[in-house]
Amino acid sequence: MQNLSNFIDENGLTTQTLNEIITENTDEFKQIFGEDVVVDSNSPDGQLINIMSKIQIDILELATSIYNNLDPDVAIGRALDRVVALNGIQRKGATYATQTISITADRQLTLEGLDGEIDNPDGVGFTVRDDAQNEFILANTTIFATAGTQDLIFRAKNLGIVNTTPNTITIPSTVVLGVVGINNTSGILIQGTDEESDFALRHRRQYSYAINSIGGVDAIYSRLLNNPDIQNVIILEHDAETADINDIDANGIPKGSIWVIVVGGNNEDIAKIIYNTKPPGTGTKGDVEITIINSQNLPRLIKFDRPVQQLLYIKFDIKRTKPNQSFDEVGIKQYIADNSQYNLNDIAETALLNSIILQAINQTSGGGVPVNIQVSLDNITFVSFLEPTSPRNLWSVNINNISISNII
Repeated sequence: MQNLSNFIDENGLTTQTLNEIITENTDEFKQIFGEDVVVDSNSPDGQLINIMSKIQIDILELATSIYNNLDPDVAIGRALDRVVALNGIQRKGATYATQTISITADRQLTLEGLDGEIDNPDGVGFTVRDDAQNEFILANTTIFATAGTQDLIFRAKNLGIVNTTPNTITIPSTVVLGVVGINNTSGILIQGTDEESDFALRHRRQYSYAINSIGGVDAIYSRLLNNPDIQNVIILEHDAETADINDIDANGIPKGSIWVIVVGGNNEDIAKIIYNTKPPGTGTKGDVEITIINSQNLPRLIKFDRPVQQLLYIKFDIKRTKPNQSFDEVGIKQYIADNSQYNLNDIAETALLNSIILQAINQTSGGGVPVNIQVSLDNITFVSFLEPTSPRNLWSVNINNISISNII
């Protein structure tokens, strides 16, 4: 095998393939033992060449992995975490979902909660679960002075996104004498988030160069995305040079202003980042209005927007791949609704939906594939792809907006 340094040039690292290594080793064997040496794959010498070549390709693959893990654009996993730390950013961790659950007691009792261990993955307390075995732990110790019902906050046992439906959290994992009712019929679910993906972290790193600058859209974008509670941001600006300062563009943005739309995060934190980073004199647009007191003790109004849910209608057929196969249509729709996650400005297109629907079919019963997938804004006109009608809109998919038209 050649020296590893021979594989690195101005274009980066390029290594040999297994076939190239086998050919190289075979030629070297013939130079040493003669052209008549038997190197067929089933001969002793041929098997030795193959073993040696496999060891060499393993070494080259390890070298390639080490080399790539030094490049933030291709590094993966914890290696990517170490590289992006040089840019002063860290991967956003997963968060817990919380669910409001009604607990009914028929006597005086105390339910132990997580209390100070609310972020401890090994924390313990009164625990309930749904019929899909998703467990939720009581957030704060609660005393029932008398019999009655209380709406209490529970934290998901596991980090990340938890998919549960109303009236399914009814099972006690912790048996407490006197608890006679558990339900989340109308309880509010605040969804958790999964750990930031490699793709999202790479994207955020590409904008990190502007994180310490001020006076530009990239700087605002970088600082907002560096907040661990913010999942998604888009910023639009109107910098057209026209005579009338009151002119507005097609998105309703006045001249010399920016429109910031943010998913996640705290309103006050977002406003402070925008104010401290935007160019002086730049206006802001949005329905959320936060007043910032500047260093001169003067009030400054910062505006931005939160996304507005836009319903996405989906219809498709299922083609059987097994004769007489039956399908759990409700389960398929629920899986699609739970796993169709969109960001701001995402296009709703059928290629991604095809993958999700196929997974839904396989998760519930198998024996079929989706065909004729289409999407719609109004459940009347269906097409292959759609853009949100406004930059502020965020696609929302629920079980009632999914139709399985035919099973063929």
